[in-house]
Amino acid sequence: MLSTFKQIPRGIWITFFAIVGNSFGWSVTAYMALFLHLHRGFSVTQVGAVMAGFGLGALIGAYLSGRIADKYPPHKICLISLFVNSITILAVPFVHQYLLMMLVTIIMGTANSAFSPANRVYIMAICPVHLRNQVTNIRYTVINIGIGSGIFFCSMLSQLSMNMPFFVNCAILVLAGIFLKGHGDFHSVKQLQAESHNEPINTNTNTAVPLSFWLNLLFLGLLQSSFAQIRATMPLYLYKYYHVSQFLFGHLFLLNCILIVLLQIPLSMILSRFNNYVVASAGAIAIGLGFTMLAFNYHYWWAVLATAIWTLGEMVYFPISQVLVYDLSPANRKGWGMGVYQFCYALANIVGPAAGSLLLGHGHPYLIWVLSGVFGLLTAIALQIMRKSTTLDPVVAN
Repeated sequence: MLSTFKQIPRGIWITFFAIVGNSFGWSVTAYMALFLHLHRGFSVTQVGAVMAGFGLGALIGAYLSGRIADKYPPHKICLISLFVNSITILAVPFVHQYLLMMLVTIIMGTANSAFSPANRVYIMAICPVHLRNQVTNIRYTVINIGIGSGIFFCSMLSQLSMNMPFFVNCAILVLAGIFLKGHGDFHSVKQLQAESHNEPINTNTNTAVPLSFWLNLLFLGLLQSSFAQIRATMPLYLYKYYHVSQFLFGHLFLLNCILIVLLQIPLSMILSRFNNYVVASAGAIAIGLGFTMLAFNYHYWWAVLATAIWTLGEMVYFPISQVLVYDLSPANRKGWGMGVYQFCYALANIVGPAAGSLLLGHGHPYLIWVLSGVFGLLTAIALQIMRKSTTLDPVVAN
């Protein structure tokens, strides 16, 4: 593992610090709904609409960032994202009007989401091909550390003042931007690839977009729509049917974070010798199985076991799905490919909770979890079909 860390380019370690800052910026959204309802007096419906505005902004940011990342330096896009995001977070405590708050959250979602496609394409551009899986998994771990730490500090700071989480998160984003400005590499994707001598030997060198690219995104959307239930219907379902309090549900979320921090990187090292399609298939099945288990028991420890299983699937599937989409993107449109990936991810985070809430509200909660299992199985089957039919072989070279 240590030898792998030594091979990772310095620029990637620098961008990891910026990722922590951006993750802190995202974590404040988990606290924002409570702030708007208790401190601003917004109704539940108004809070839902405002947070939907963040989701709409995420779609806009993902599309715009992907479109321009092929033409402009990715780190410049990340820098703009961090500073704009810091301004919107700072503005929240000073905004009292509902429509103006909606506008602020749309801009906030746009800025926050714009960071990811540019950040991904930068990492892929300078990362040696044989380290892409490991680096993507490290990135995933860093994101979860940032989000988990951010949520923890928001809860602690809110005890001092309801406004304090926004001020501190703003400061962290600014510091991350200053650090990136001083140490980042502000070259275009082509220049970065040329400087790092990172030839995309396992990527799509054609200008056409293959069918497998779109299929990967389709099944990413299905799985993410199921995964998004952990912040939507799952808390309500566990409370009603498992009698799990908010306190105990917090333990499930904590278990998810701990497993990722402890196992994500070692697991990626072990699985790096296998074909990406095979590994992603196993991850998809684990996600589907973990969620489906929730339909067949009402004991808390059953939910703990289910959480451990879908967390393992999360660690395996999502980082590799990013690598597959990047490899299948046309050689001259890698930024666009990462933008579409983030767009589908953000769209699933809107459609999934909406559909899940509809099923839960109409008395069909079990269907949510059964469909999750079906989506996982279909994704695994589709990945195996793509593995046999594609001309690309994303097996890491020995």
